[in-house]
Amino acid sequence: MTSYYKTISGVKYDKDMLEEADKSVAGKRDGRISMNDAKKIKKKALDGPGITEVELRTLNYIFDNYNFTPSAKDYFSTFLPVETPETTNVVSDTKASKGSKDTGSVEISPEEEAVETIEETVTEVKGFFARYYLLIIVILLVIFFLYLYSDRLYNLFIKDPDTPVTVKIEDVQETDSEKDEVKVQQVPVAPITPVVPVAGENEYIIKEKDTLFDISGRLYGDPDKWEELYELNKDIIKEPSMIFPGQKIRTDIK
Repeated sequence: MTSYYKTISGVKYDKDMLEEADKSVAGKRDGRISMNDAKKIKKKALDGPGITEVELRTLNYIFDNYNFTPSAKDYFSTFLPVETPETTNVVSDTKASKGSKDTGSVEISPEEEAVETIEETVTEVKGFFARYYLLIIVILLVIFFLYLYSDRLYNLFIKDPDTPVTVKIEDVQETDSEKDEVKVQQVPVAPITPVVPVAGENEYIIKEKDTLFDISGRLYGDPDKWEELYELNKDIIKEPSMIFPGQKIRTDIK
């Protein structure tokens, strides 16, 4: 059978009210009961025709053993009766007569509710930053480095490689007292076209994998004439085995 009571040090208390109080402080960084939580606890005490002795004892226990926000503490203490034999089985005057309003209800001014709301919001924000501050720091660092290297990232991933390069020419003129304003002019640079050597009469352009031996065989039909070809181009060729593509040599062997 479900028990409606919770025994602490041999004394019975209302189980639902204690659970509501525990739930109110669970997960909160400051561990305090707010105004809204205090109203919920009070509502559980007034769920019947009146406040029983156990409910009255539970209210006093919660007030003595839990922390409250300032406004919640004032609210709770205002309707909280002192536990005496005369105050047991207190019946709500309004419920006894009209059954429309709770006993011990206290009017809270809009200013007090606004202050309570701000306090709860600040507490929630502090709790959020306490849980996620490392993630927030990492995100801020990522944003900082993206901003710091934005130009490099743009050139690396977005900028069109075929875009003409512009050169800034700064013309700075100095006077005796101050420097004139720097004039910057952008001059488009034409794309560079590689120069391909052209062989004239009695000339040959060395190609990749060419040797003097092979060239002599193609040009004269006699590979052994490579020595004469080498002697003719000693000013260009330092060693017979050291020829390079693009070199232009003379071929008019006598």
